[in-house]
Amino acid sequence: MTPYVRQSTVPETGGPGSGEGVIKSVVSDHSPCTPDLKLTPESLPVAPHSHAGEDRDFFKAWGGVSSLGFGLSILWTGAEAHGANIEDIVRWTSTNTARQVGLEQEKGDLGLGFDGDVIVFDDEASLKVNKDTMFFRNEVTPFDGRTLKGVVEETWLRGRKIFDRKAGFDEEQGPVGRAILEPRKRRAVNMI
Repeated sequence: MTPYVRQSTVPETGGPGSGEGVIKSVVSDHSPCTPDLKLTPESLPVAPHSHAGEDRDFFKAWGGVSSLGFGLSILWTGAEAHGANIEDIVRWTSTNTARQVGLEQEKGDLGLGFDGDVIVFDDEASLKVNKDTMFFRNEVTPFDGRTLKGVVEETWLRGRKIFDRKAGFDEEQGPVGRAILEPRKRRAVNMI
């Protein structure tokens, strides 16, 4: 989400869906923060842990936003409006991203030997962003009040369902991810 591509910066022609291949991959830097770290403008109430008169310089504010759970919907809303399709989204967020970090033998595709990471995504549904639709702790997002197109209904990691829109996260199973640093190190060594 950093930097967020704003409408005025996306060209009307030659955009993501134009076939020119400008965008290769889309990833998220999961870096949310509390309101006090955002150094909110004077027009907003001072966050509980902030100090009145504190330097509220925009360039010193924490860069992350709590919007990871809306990432695919945000991407789909903007990309479709500029001519992209679901295949483009899959390529940007899965296929090319797996290749970029050296995991193309296990991630980024569905097939024998791959991990079975799947998102069930309703590309026609819409979602209004507000505190009731957020599944994260820090409920400050620049998308508050916006209606996004596309909704993640389920998330499967290595063949196990870890999220269901109606039921939420399966918190009993605990974290199921693993660090991807090692495969990237091996790939870097092989490239030398």
